[in-house]
Amino acid sequence: MTALASARRVLIVDDEREIRTTLRAVFGSAGYECRIAGNGREAAALFETERSPLTITDLKMPIMDGLQLLQHVKARDADAAVIMLTGAADVRTAVESLKQGASDFILKPVNLDQVLLSAERALEHRQLLMERREHQALLEYRVAEATRDLAAALGELQQTYQTTLEALGSVLDPRDRHRAARPPGPRVLARAGPRARAARGRDRRAGPRGAAARYRQDRDLRRDPPQARSPLT
Repeated sequence: MTALASARRVLIVDDEREIRTTLRAVFGSAGYECRIAGNGREAAALFETERSPLTITDLKMPIMDGLQLLQHVKARDADAAVIMLTGAADVRTAVESLKQGASDFILKPVNLDQVLLSAERALEHRQLLMERREHQALLEYRVAEATRDLAAALGELQQTYQTTLEALGSVLDPRDRHRAARPPGPRVLARAGPRARAARGRDRRAGPRGAAARYRQDRDLRRDPPQARSPLT
């Protein structure tokens, strides 16, 4: 059965045979596929097997009335369209049926044009509800998918950042070692001050022992160059 044919099915429920026959003829001529039930219990059994998108039911019926049938249908298909047929004395109950999810209620004697128009509107509203739900589900799926993609991209970016840091570290370390191995330059020696230069002169005059002492001093300077003194100290 195609989706279009499924959307044009109607379950007609009334304990009066004449009303059932009339509605069946009207809806059949309008292109609907009709199912007939004489009371609420019979209609509930039909709905379990066929799930008609549209139900037109009398409000007052024996065994199971229209309000109970409405509750049964809505519990199984919240989008199902249900139109109530009622007498003038049952208007308050019919209004209560609207609160419980009925699409419309029509007073008896039934105006056939009105019931056909109400059926079309109820099915259109049902279709809008279904499309809105599908759109919402699709939107939630796309948001979840985009969130997963963003998380994956962020993870890749963090990994690339970490790899770059490690590569830079491996390049910079040899340069630091080479810089530490170089002897102190003129600026470092200048910061050593007059005392260091005087000590160097004494080492020269002292001979080999002085040279050894100077070597040890130079080594210490390379390890820990002296800091320039503040003019305030």
